[in-house]
Amino acid sequence: MIELVYSDMEEEQGLLLLLANGFSDHMIARHLCVSLRTVERRVAKLHALLGAKTRFQLAVLALRGGLIKPGELDGPCPSSNQARKGSNRPLECVCNM
Repeated sequence: MIELVYSDMEEEQGLLLLLANGFSDHMIARHLCVSLRTVERRVAKLHALLGAKTRFQLAVLALRGGLIKPGELDGPCPSSNQARKGSNRPLECVCNM
């Protein structure tokens, strides 16, 4: 099992879950209520930590390492899934939930 050795482990697991669900950096930034640059920086950090060259490989390594579970791949919340699947509703910010 892979262990993230810094204080934001729970946040990074959430980020990995969003990546594994196919969210773009823009969608992740909006969902997490952070800047696009913050998402890009965090994704780059995860690539370096896990040794992944692509987003797909990052998701596979996260699954194999136990950082995310296969059952979680339907998405972290219904609003994000609807937005991702082409709904006319914008992806909602969940930072106040």
